[in-house]
Amino acid sequence: MKDKSLIPYSVILVILCTGFVVGARMMGEQGAYLAQGYMMTPAIAALITRLFFYKPRFQDAQLRFGRARDYLKYWIFALCITALSYGIYTLLGAIRWDFTGQVFLDRLAEQFAATGQNMTDMLSPGFTPQMMLWVFTIGVDGFQYHAWAYFWFW
Repeated sequence: MKDKSLIPYSVILVILCTGFVVGARMMGEQGAYLAQGYMMTPAIAALITRLFFYKPRFQDAQLRFGRARDYLKYWIFALCITALSYGIYTLLGAIRWDFTGQVFLDRLAEQFAATGQNMTDMLSPGFTPQMMLWVFTIGVDGFQYHAWAYFWFW
């Protein structure tokens, strides 16, 4: 193994993950807010490893902006991947379609109530929980696969 930066990456990743898990357990119900940070631990570990343990640092990363027309192409491709995954889940019986989103919204309202909050109080005026669900489904799910598609075909 010529480059030994994988070892520090793994150690940093374990330390970060352990820190988030311990922090979430110590915070109790409020620890759920650390989930967003926890999902970023591989990226944070990679940045720290490149900065301190990888000799070329970012010189060989070729970081740059892509061509403007490619962003739309990758976004559409990402939506196709999302649709394909939903189709596979449907065929396997892993999900049942509820276009009202009421089951999800009821569970979300219960989670907010458990923390003493009201879900509708946190939304902008005129923005309904159903609208929030559609924006999340189209925007966030599409963005996750967009990033994957962008780096796969770059």
